[in-house]
Amino acid sequence: MIAHNAKFDMNFLTETFRRLGYGGTMRFIDTLRIARWMYAHLENRRQETLAGHFGIRNRAAHRAVTDAEVCGQIYLKMRGEVSGSV
Repeated sequence: MIAHNAKFDMNFLTETFRRLGYGGTMRFIDTLRIARWMYAHLENRRQETLAGHFGIRNRAAHRAVTDAEVCGQIYLKMRGEVSGSV
């Protein structure tokens, strides 16, 4: 799973899965954690700030589907910068 501030989301998911009888651990990538390392020069590392930095437009901010899409796009941009393919 890829999420922005993933620890926050993982707490909810883990509790929900536990209540449904599922166990185990989930692996995740946290774009906030990566951003803190790679983009310390930005004013902040909020998802909307990172989206603006990369020229990504969120057509419906703070809605689950579009926020998830933007998070994925941000991750791909970050990954491209690390690998030099931007």
